[in-house]
Amino acid sequence: MQTNLKQNKTPDAGYLANLAHNFRKSWGQNFLRYCEDAGKLVDKIDLTDNMAVLEIGVGGGALTAALLNRNVTVYAYEIDKTLETFLNLRFAESLAQGRLHLSFTDALAADWTQLFARFEKVAVVSNLPYSLTRELINKIYRELGEKIGILALMLQKEAINRLLCPPPGRTNYQAKLYGLQAVITQMLFRSAERYKISRQAFFPVPHVDNEFLIMTTEKGGEEKSDIYFPRQNSIRDQKLWLYFIDFLQTAFQNRRKQIRNCFSTLPNEQLSAILLKAGLPLTVRAEELTPQELWQIACELFEAKNG
Repeated sequence: MQTNLKQNKTPDAGYLANLAHNFRKSWGQNFLRYCEDAGKLVDKIDLTDNMAVLEIGVGGGALTAALLNRNVTVYAYEIDKTLETFLNLRFAESLAQGRLHLSFTDALAADWTQLFARFEKVAVVSNLPYSLTRELINKIYRELGEKIGILALMLQKEAINRLLCPPPGRTNYQAKLYGLQAVITQMLFRSAERYKISRQAFFPVPHVDNEFLIMTTEKGGEEKSDIYFPRQNSIRDQKLWLYFIDFLQTAFQNRRKQIRNCFSTLPNEQLSAILLKAGLPLTVRAEELTPQELWQIACELFEAKNG
């Protein structure tokens, strides 16, 4: 289900204060213009009281301000240090109260495993920079894993399609879309909703339309969701989770190659035996397997390795 968000005309303070800002294309800087748009987006997210929220790319702070209207604690990253004075002044009260933790560093260099270790669940709510979308989502999945309760991201349509691509089957698969991110998405989440947003809601105006994707680990009601993932596994072992991601990276880097030939450090006979045990053909490729089948293979390899 796709829903259009009507554009409202109350300018956000971050947009007005930074009209002359030197916007960096390499950082994907496109600020939300209107307070109401940010508020409507946040209102669609089922944030619980006292939840920890990770925001990547604060920009002018429109989304941050909307998040701070809820009873949550925001851990935010902004790489552009020229915005530091403005953002520190804008959010001085929330910073003093400890409701906002604002870091002017590269989010890719942060250690989220340690930062969120004490929280049971984390919501990730961000307007991700276009050029770093893939890297940031991979980092979110790798370091937070099952701690992610909600993932709400402003993304290009192509990036969303890559996340939501269903298992393709053995005969007609979309090799370019189905990969690591689609597999992890379907391992972690139960439902997904997406909302169209006009490019005119941003400044500078981007060349493509964006959508706001909200995915949850709870079943949000199939009638409301674009896709429902019948989740079957619970991933509690962090070492196994990291092994699984590394396994997927290797398997999908060798796209179109039989999976038993993807791992030069593993005996072909070992992988063949695991495939046969799972009832899979020896000629199968990673992009032909469901997330559950890939998870089963990785678990067998992990157990064999760690005894």
